[in-house]
Amino acid sequence: MNYDGLILWLQTSGLKVAVIIVAGVVAQLAISSLIRRLLTSVLAKHVIGKRSDFGRKKRIDTLHQVFTKTLGVVFFLIVLLMIFVELGINIAPILTGAGIIGIAVGFGAQDMVKNLFHGIFILIEDQYSEGDIVKVAGVTGTVEDFDLRRTVLRDLNGTQHHVPNGEITIASNLTKGWARINWDVGVGYGTDLKKLKQIVNEVGRRLQADNQDVVEPPELAGVEEFADSAMIVKILGKVQPGRQWELSREFRKMLKEAFDSENIEIPFPHQVEIQKQG
Repeated sequence: MNYDGLILWLQTSGLKVAVIIVAGVVAQLAISSLIRRLLTSVLAKHVIGKRSDFGRKKRIDTLHQVFTKTLGVVFFLIVLLMIFVELGINIAPILTGAGIIGIAVGFGAQDMVKNLFHGIFILIEDQYSEGDIVKVAGVTGTVEDFDLRRTVLRDLNGTQHHVPNGEITIASNLTKGWARINWDVGVGYGTDLKKLKQIVNEVGRRLQADNQDVVEPPELAGVEEFADSAMIVKILGKVQPGRQWELSREFRKMLKEAFDSENIEIPFPHQVEIQKQG
């Protein structure tokens, strides 16, 4: 074995190969650290709505992982090609073959790429996070898990749905920032609206006194519609996100009791039977 030739190669080309590898690893680590700092800074300034530190950290970790892995593949290929050049290997056929393979894989992986890009934008724009109740792709449920490829929802019946992120064109978040008690109720046309407003607003204030999650007590907003057998009025309030359903049920219960005590009629359809005597 020609040890002199091996030592000479290690001192020249071998040293250059080692430098290329070390430089690639250092550049990857440095850019990875820079990406995390940038993500932390950007998300801290531009994330909309109240979010926990855990939710923000999850988005940062997920985005950092995606960008780091992508750049890792790019750096690996660049370092590999530079090593081939240093070893005297012709890389032109390799680049040609890689281009053909890339085109074939690209056509076969369009849906996956679409899912990944949609997932990235969902994270960056903070459309929803784990624990939110959302409506996506015609499915409503609690977000149990989320990654860049798919969103996992659990609906009210306990059914688990896996929705590819690429299928999500409209995402409706029902538990972000704040939520509303939005209720229409029918009362008789003979109802005194001033008295009705006092009763509704008083019940709303009692609800707020009993529940700290009520941001703005439900109040009578006005007459919404004149129906066939009832006057429809609109009641609006503001509550903490995720509490609108439970507090709406409690408010309706309290309002029914108040209506009964104040003789406020809630009309309902009647059926009249006419008998003819012959």
